[in-house]
Amino acid sequence: MAHLVCVSCKMQMKPEKNGVYFIEYAGFGPYKIWHTDKLKCPRCGATILTGFGDTAIHHHDSIFNDLLELARKQSDTVEEVR
Repeated sequence: MAHLVCVSCKMQMKPEKNGVYFIEYAGFGPYKIWHTDKLKCPRCGATILTGFGDTAIHHHDSIFNDLLELARKQSDTVEEVR
């Protein structure tokens, strides 16, 4: 895994949680759902998502709506702001 560093603190980010959903949007609404890892700076608490898989679940995939509903129930899911 690459070393990810907080620019403000010059500290290496530490894993906070693996398996966080990220919901990506397009002009019409939710478009893709990614499975990612959440890292946090141990000094200032800044967080980032990294470790995106090679593929996402797209809005036209048969399981998209069920996964979207499940992801939105997870407290640590991140939805892109548009």
